[in-house]
Amino acid sequence: MGTKQDIKISVIIPIFNAEDFLPECLQSICDQTLHDIEIICVNNGSNDNSLQILESFAKRDQRIRILNITKSNAGAARNAGLKIARGEYLSFIDADDFTEPKMLESTYNLAVKHRSDIVVFDFYTFDNNTKTRLDKHSNIFPEVPESTFSPDKISSSLFGAFKNCPWNKLFRKDFITEHQIKFQEIPRSNDIFFTYIALATSSKITVLKRPLINYRINNKSSLQSTNELSPLSFWDAFKLIKYQLTKLNLYSRYEQTFLTELLNNAIYNLEKITDHHNNAYSYLFNTIRYGTEIEFSISDHPATYYNPDSYRKYQTIIKTPSAEEIVKTAIAEITSSRSHKIGLAITKIPRFIRNVIHKKERL
Repeated sequence: MGTKQDIKISVIIPIFNAEDFLPECLQSICDQTLHDIEIICVNNGSNDNSLQILESFAKRDQRIRILNITKSNAGAARNAGLKIARGEYLSFIDADDFTEPKMLESTYNLAVKHRSDIVVFDFYTFDNNTKTRLDKHSNIFPEVPESTFSPDKISSSLFGAFKNCPWNKLFRKDFITEHQIKFQEIPRSNDIFFTYIALATSSKITVLKRPLINYRINNKSSLQSTNELSPLSFWDAFKLIKYQLTKLNLYSRYEQTFLTELLNNAIYNLEKITDHHNNAYSYLFNTIRYGTEIEFSISDHPATYYNPDSYRKYQTIIKTPSAEEIVKTAIAEITSSRSHKIGLAITKIPRFIRNVIHKKERL
């Protein structure tokens, strides 16, 4: 293995029971046209054949480093890899995805050329059910130029301009270290804080509108399929982002893009829970209904401040009465009606007799 000075990129892969996809992922990274890399594989307490696969690959490629940790979450695994990374730049890959051969070379050359803190690129979507690659998917806004710029140039749409994940980005290691940016160690959405704070605090971002990684969908083991187990992880992420942006005196600059993406994520996570009678759905529904105003003061801005579709759905949520309010309203309507008063009069004598009998029985 080369010295620290020789390592251009540290590729960090959190791995938990990924035996079905890990060989394809690792092979795609080993086959990269950029050879001066290290591949840090963080085995996050796997109990399948993931470790054996890692050891087999490590025997053939000395650039692979295996780090075994006690079972935790993906955020903790990424942080563990980050601690030992020695490359100039950082690439975070999920174990169920796989890369295009020139992903690292293309992004590294751009990063060095423009002295960028972050390089963002497009991706393909790979359907795990049909085993086919779908059309190029762009989560980069069309109005964002394919160039290098300061994030404040698109301050009102920065977070929405790029997907809120690290795997379609390259990060300069010294920049991440200097700003002490880490992944949240929470069950889901652990990468939102890392990505958004990195974008907001960067000096230069370079955009490459070329798909360089394959993002796997319809994977039942993916964290995206566990929304109901921890429905408020994304909420915790946005609370911490607001705290950090405020601490860095950046919140006012990025408030619109922050609040817009908060609503977008809230609606997205709610709609992912298909069983509306599920406790997780009710919990998240009520958190959005009451918490968005308390925590984030959504009403301080007009409807035009937000994504129209998300804002419309949000308005529906906050105007939907709760079960307690429905019962309370029904009782009020019943007790104020003429028939209710007649009913009380009719039953007054029987109720009086029944009460007298109960008193005598107690004696």
